[in-house]
Amino acid sequence: MLAHVKKKVGNGSTTLFWKDPWFADSPLINSFPRLFALECNKNATVADKIHDISMSHSFRRSPRGGVEEEQYRSLVDKGSPTRWVKAVPIKINILAWKVCLDRLPTRLNLSLRGIDSPL
Repeated sequence: MLAHVKKKVGNGSTTLFWKDPWFADSPLINSFPRLFALECNKNATVADKIHDISMSHSFRRSPRGGVEEEQYRSLVDKGSPTRWVKAVPIKINILAWKVCLDRLPTRLNLSLRGIDSPL
């Protein structure tokens, strides 16, 4: 019975990003184990991850090629409401996506997150 239940996310402050089955039939930890291994905050909420500068912001290091990179791209693709333009390199697609969401690490965005940047 519980296999057919999906958690209602709401504002995401009480839903665990990796451990709750909020996005698919099973928790993201099952679909993206290599990314979960890179995660510093294993109990991050959906709200925490959505408000990060990037999905990989809380990783202990950037995903490195192979399986990690493949899982990261898959996670970003699934979590993105936009459609990627196949003729454009992925880094340009991600830049455009961040611009649309106002997630670029500009001085203003960093200061809103409590990070002081030198002039």
